[in-house]
Amino acid sequence: MNNVARDISLRDLSLMATSNPSMLISLRVMSLNAANDPVEQEFVELIDDAIDLIALEFAETAHHRKDRNEDSLTIDIVSLLKAHGFLVEHDADVGGHCDVVVRGPRGFLWLGEAKIHSDYEWLNKGYLQLTTRYSTGMVGQQNGCVIIYCKGPDVNRVVNTWRSKYQSLYQEATVTNCPKNVLVFRSVNKHERSGLPFTVRFVPFSLYHKPKDKK
Repeated sequence: MNNVARDISLRDLSLMATSNPSMLISLRVMSLNAANDPVEQEFVELIDDAIDLIALEFAETAHHRKDRNEDSLTIDIVSLLKAHGFLVEHDADVGGHCDVVVRGPRGFLWLGEAKIHSDYEWLNKGYLQLTTRYSTGMVGQQNGCVIIYCKGPDVNRVVNTWRSKYQSLYQEATVTNCPKNVLVFRSVNKHERSGLPFTVRFVPFSLYHKPKDKK
């Protein structure tokens, strides 16, 4: 039997991967990294999609993760982002030791700070670390994320309460719902260092697992 050679483009692969979100993200990351003039917002959206996918993975395996500490959980996120093709580090020295650091073409930098939810002051500390300690707010470096590990029930209540407190603390910020995830909200505020708009996405990771059936 003769073998027929066939060229398969990234577009062809992407069409074949439409039912596999993880593979689709990896292919799109590969495409952007190879582009001569990659679009920053596309890179940000890819990271957002990957973080949301990882959050679902954590929710499905909460019974294995619910007793683990902040660093251990965050290292898993970094490993999964690497598996998707991102250039990412844990605890990298960017204005201090930032939990998640993703780099991309032309100086692109995205930062994530992770906190186990104990109280809302602790979440605010994570936000301030991200926006005033680690991030530069410079061009191509205007996006980040606060990852909220929720070990208790009712993630929606936690997020809504935090959103209300956040808006009281930062009345000048523009706060919007995330169109892709009802449990997520975004804020845009002027970065103190650069004076440019800085966008933060607040993403909960549900780690609550307390079955009520008896074995």
